[in-house]
Amino acid sequence: MGNTDVTLTATWTKIAVTHTITFDPAGGSVTESTRSVEEGAAYGTLPTPSRSGYDFTGWINTAGGPASASDTMGTSDITLYATWKGKTYTITYNLNGGTNIGRNPDSFTVGDTTPLDSAIWSDHIFDGWYDASGTQITSVSQLKDNTTLTAHWKIQYYVQFSGTWDYYMTLRVTPGDGTTAPTSYRPLSGSAQCATFYPNSWDGSTMSIVPGARIDNLTDVAGTTFYFSNDQSNAVRVDDP
Repeated sequence: MGNTDVTLTATWTKIAVTHTITFDPAGGSVTESTRSVEEGAAYGTLPTPSRSGYDFTGWINTAGGPASASDTMGTSDITLYATWKGKTYTITYNLNGGTNIGRNPDSFTVGDTTPLDSAIWSDHIFDGWYDASGTQITSVSQLKDNTTLTAHWKIQYYVQFSGTWDYYMTLRVTPGDGTTAPTSYRPLSGSAQCATFYPNSWDGSTMSIVPGARIDNLTDVAGTTFYFSNDQSNAVRVDDP
């Protein structure tokens, strides 16, 4: 040291402090799951996630506010969450002879849970809506794209009896091919009764009931058999009462 005063000036090198952004795709997928950003620096261009059936609507922070590329990093790690809007698709109905009802929607938005109503067709029983793969569809929540739904039907038979059995007895009919078809039972008027049959004639069975035809073998669920021979007239098919 000489005989004069000396001033020393400190020099500094900034140590970068970084924090992590975690990208939560909220049901979707994103190629960049995390990013390190220096304190005070902008986030930069944010990644675009994807999700089947949904459109991406932006990132939000933990507080629910929108996040953008120009936002700056604070003093701790953060998580950003993807937000989505379901896409809208169309539904086409193949009624297959029946009539649709007004409550069934012509379109749906992914995320909807609207149930589907039955179609109607005189002398037929609605057996469900099915897509092209053969899957039964009961709610739009099962749909993921533009879809055609086809109505399936069973033939409905009404059989009038002149007997006086108790109302609402459940019966089934045994067709000639050995298969069993369930029935539901309801009254006509007075002592006459009506059973609604669900035979397998729509899927290739040889069973066929025509108006006025006799029915020989009716069995209730307990196994008791009611026999109607062809020369008796107390069990015939009639029109829908």
